[in-house]
Amino acid sequence: MEIKNYIAPLLKWWWLIITAAILASATSYFVVRQEPILYQSKATILIGNPFASLNPNSSELWASTQLAEAYAGFAQREPVRDATMKALNLDWLPQYSVTVPPRTQFIEVVVIDSDPQRAQIIANEIANQLIQLSPSGADQERNKRQDFIDQQLDDLQKQIEETRSEIETRQFELGELVSAREIAEAQGQIAALQSKLSTLQLNYSAILSNSQDQATNILNIIEPATLPQYPIGPQKALTIILSGVLGAVLAGSAAYLLEYLDDRIESPQELERIANVPILPSIPRSKNIATGPLVTIGQPRAPVSEVFRDLRTRVQFSELDKANRTILVTSANPGEGKSFIAANLSIVFAQAGFKTLLIDADLRLPDQHKMFELSNRFGLTDILRNPNNLVNQETTFSDLDDYLSKIPGVTLDVITRGSPTNNPSELLGSPTMRELLVYVAKQYDFVFIDSAPSLSLTDSLILGRRVGGVLLVVSAKGTRRNQVKLLVSRFRDVNANLIGITLNKLAQKNIGYYDYSYGNLSENSTTPGKKNFRGKSKQITEELAKE
Repeated sequence: MEIKNYIAPLLKWWWLIITAAILASATSYFVVRQEPILYQSKATILIGNPFASLNPNSSELWASTQLAEAYAGFAQREPVRDATMKALNLDWLPQYSVTVPPRTQFIEVVVIDSDPQRAQIIANEIANQLIQLSPSGADQERNKRQDFIDQQLDDLQKQIEETRSEIETRQFELGELVSAREIAEAQGQIAALQSKLSTLQLNYSAILSNSQDQATNILNIIEPATLPQYPIGPQKALTIILSGVLGAVLAGSAAYLLEYLDDRIESPQELERIANVPILPSIPRSKNIATGPLVTIGQPRAPVSEVFRDLRTRVQFSELDKANRTILVTSANPGEGKSFIAANLSIVFAQAGFKTLLIDADLRLPDQHKMFELSNRFGLTDILRNPNNLVNQETTFSDLDDYLSKIPGVTLDVITRGSPTNNPSELLGSPTMRELLVYVAKQYDFVFIDSAPSLSLTDSLILGRRVGGVLLVVSAKGTRRNQVKLLVSRFRDVNANLIGITLNKLAQKNIGYYDYSYGNLSENSTTPGKKNFRGKSKQITEELAKE
């Protein structure tokens, strides 16, 4: 399948896609224009003090990470929210989030608000309230206790430094002593000082481990919220563009869905893929035909008439039995234009100099007498029921001329349906009909037979085995794919010679190289022609005179 077949639904429904894109974009525009401009401010909190430790261990880091996640969840609960609103004298809070980046000890407080200053203040206050509710909060007793610990650490640090200095002095003096007693006393003093130093260091470490500087469960703001300078949303242009694209995509999907659900034939290319039958020239849907359905007579130079001449050429050189140039013209359903095509195709054959006969074998809803404006008093049914037309007699069909309507200006004869009948299938399947076809095939260069639709009736199938070829007619946007397949299958089941299939009422845009400007060509049209093509035989005239 060619690429153009895939994009054909998009080209067909382009107006729907564009309309959907415009409507989606317009709707998005009116929605986003009412949305306020949003700003974002972020405060960052650190759990513990890992950067102050020379050798932080993995357990401390893991504990800090777990604490950060716990604090992040706690920050979004009522105690923190209520404390923040109370501190800022607010009765509501804008949208905010508290998250922990993966594998870190940071807590990020992000506030989104239409007021940039309010977003900054609320972010900082949420971080402050989280700290206040933690062990590192600004509690007076805790502060006094921390001051005492700091004072003790300072005293111990001073004593440690003094002891180290005294030990160094004693060790220097020890090198100048010569008396054994003095040396022993000096070594004892040094040992006592070293023991004192060890005790002081142990005390210092013990007190330091309980201070906030070394605590794991301590919170500090390392990056306060700043005043945002640029909005983060809404991104109106991007939203409008994405809405338009989404609308176009949805409309495109709907176009493919509609094409999938609509299985009517719309183009010769589609017909070619479905029917394994030669595809003949398509007949366009024309407008404003003032000369009636016989356009090949009323407007012989019109482009649509040229299409019928092209169709004539293709039929001439089709796989038609040269000894039996009787051609059955039928369709799948009523209203697809078989009678219109049979009439104009027989006319162009007659215009080319061929002795041509057109038989209206649609014994149920005949149309040829309407299009040619002929009497339908006597015709095919009367021929088949005439007891004088006996099979295998030398006089068979000797009075056929009495049933012929001759069209002036061309070598075309027409046999209308004739009087109504209650047994059309029996008449068409009779030996008399078979002998009639054999007889007219010898008398005429080409014989065209307008037959009834084939899917609901068996009339055409009966004749399909006896004619030299069958021409199938389908209607653009009127015949469904399964109907075409069934139509072809039914004629192949009776071993009919399918010379081709033509698509009628084709839209001008699907033709491409013609510029048609004529009216809708319908087989049921009863609009009188520009000229009077009434042809009467002597017998018909006498019968009408008697009435």
